[in-house]
Amino acid sequence: MRRQPTYRRADAMRVRPDVASGLAAQAALRGRLLAGTAVAVLLTCGAIGGVPAARAQVPTGGTVVGGQATIASGANQVTVTQSTDRGVIDWRSFSIGRDSRVDFLQPGASAVTLNRVVGPDPSVIAGQLTANGQIILVNQAGVFFANGAQVNVGSLIASTASIADTQRFMAGGLLAFDVASPQPNATVGNAGTITVREGGLVGLVGPSASNSGTINARLGRVTIGGAETFTVDLAGDGLINFQIGQPVTRQPVDSQGRSLPLASNTGTINADGGVVTMTARAAGSVIDSVVNVGGTIRAQAVSQEGGVLVLGAEGGGTLNISGTLDVSGKGVGQRGGRVIATAPGGRVNVASTARINASGDSGGGQVNIGGSSHGKGPIASTRDTSIANGARIAADATRQGDGGTVIVWADNATVFGGEITARGGPQGGNGGFIETSGRNTVSVLSGAWVDASAVAGTAGTWLLDPTDVTIDQPFASLISSVLESGTNVTVSTATPAGSDPGDITLLAGATISWTSLAVLILNADRNIIIDGSILGTNPAPTDRLVLNAAITDSTGNIFINGVIDLGGSFTSGGMLITTLGEPYTPPQYSFPLPCFGFSNCGFPPVVHWDPVPDRDVPVGTPNVPRIDFAFDRPAPTPLNLSGVVLVNQGNENFFNVDDAERQRRAARGGQ
Repeated sequence: MRRQPTYRRADAMRVRPDVASGLAAQAALRGRLLAGTAVAVLLTCGAIGGVPAARAQVPTGGTVVGGQATIASGANQVTVTQSTDRGVIDWRSFSIGRDSRVDFLQPGASAVTLNRVVGPDPSVIAGQLTANGQIILVNQAGVFFANGAQVNVGSLIASTASIADTQRFMAGGLLAFDVASPQPNATVGNAGTITVREGGLVGLVGPSASNSGTINARLGRVTIGGAETFTVDLAGDGLINFQIGQPVTRQPVDSQGRSLPLASNTGTINADGGVVTMTARAAGSVIDSVVNVGGTIRAQAVSQEGGVLVLGAEGGGTLNISGTLDVSGKGVGQRGGRVIATAPGGRVNVASTARINASGDSGGGQVNIGGSSHGKGPIASTRDTSIANGARIAADATRQGDGGTVIVWADNATVFGGEITARGGPQGGNGGFIETSGRNTVSVLSGAWVDASAVAGTAGTWLLDPTDVTIDQPFASLISSVLESGTNVTVSTATPAGSDPGDITLLAGATISWTSLAVLILNADRNIIIDGSILGTNPAPTDRLVLNAAITDSTGNIFINGVIDLGGSFTSGGMLITTLGEPYTPPQYSFPLPCFGFSNCGFPPVVHWDPVPDRDVPVGTPNVPRIDFAFDRPAPTPLNLSGVVLVNQGNENFFNVDDAERQRRAARGGQ
């Protein structure tokens, strides 16, 4: 049922054979770091600008300007011994060669060292960086952790934004990275391996921030942010400890002048039981405000609940999801976690290669793409949302438990062509809830599929909630298949002021047909128009078709010009009709003759032929030929019913009598 830029190597560049490997892979990020930098960086895997590589390069010019610490430097190692809980060190340069290492010995896991680079060169970390506490590395020319870098610290923040008030930093509490880099093309990137202790923090923040390597933060927090400034509360909890500040005001570009994404992942992030945030904030002047989420991001459950992934592109930007997002709970008793992906005022694209897994052993989690249900709730709404054919989103209970919740929303238009499941557990549990809605339009592509069924519980629901809905044959076929799989389907219109009227139309030639006990509900703000066929061939004793018209517009009608056959009998239910939001309990007819709950309408309603000629219907005829009739009832909402197929299973010649006799028999319940 189910889809990176290339850089030219300079001919004049000469590299020793033992350091040539990996050069091409690092050239792209290296180019970003060098853009706008006055002095070329000494790289550990080659030469840039004619400067020879320094495999044993270490930080230089360190000066302690806050707290107490000593710096011991050797040919290929620097050791910083800090005796206060917080310390500030200004460095002329801070790079670590491939054969070099820097070790921070701090008073404890909560200790923090702020390292500010005051020289002109970006920081390139290609060797080892260790610390038993928390490390902050600020370089306004950029920071790059190269392929092969090994970082093992309590927590790590690497940024192009600096901290101006060192006294406030030394006092503890909130960290304000409030001095934006003057270089628009300064970037922060990781192509190495960064590992922090359990519950630790990894933050990579700059006008363009990226991960193409591996980040490990079990039970921790990982943030990749495209922003000029930000704040961090190191004592905060998962979702609120990292706050993006001033938006990116200048489009970052690489050394070839090509636009860079503000935040991107093509590598692997492991944060089981933790929180991963990828976000960007851009001003209107930044044309390509893009967040690219590829690679693999994993935040599986560690105890009961899965982790949390928060993906966003603010300021009308674009969020592209093409990788694997895993917040599943695979252990016994674990539930799936949560994925939130939105671009307020912008666009979310979920590519065909995307795989989002919020399933859990004891219950599915929650996935929000583009906003909250009905566009109402705490999640800011995207303007347009697209789920491509081949994309898969799962929030299933894999053993015993209820299916989860998947919401796909857009304030304007939603295009849905992927696969979404929120199934109940095979050993027990109810189906979940799936919504694919757009305030104005919803386009369902061929190949789309949803499943909120429950083999050992109550069926879940698929909700479509646009302004107007026209159901053609391909759409009707999909609805039929979903109903047949055991998932209830609700089509509901919503009518913002000045927009479409809120009608639901089943086109002539379109057929919705199913044999399961699932329920089809049509909720229209104004009209429901059935020109096609609705066929439910399981004679279930419950209502399996609900038509609810005129919810907000009192001029609304139900027009049945096609065929409705629910396979019931005069002693079973099957259909419920309501208008103006007033539910009506049907009498015991396959197609009830309703009174619609109005106080001044006696039961049964007056039935008359339109036109009047008698029709001979033999006893036991399962499908009565097309009959035109109407129900007389008072205002406010007239009802037109025409071309309805009724079921006659032995109640004599119910329609082969005069009008008076029909009324008398109707009053006796059809007898």
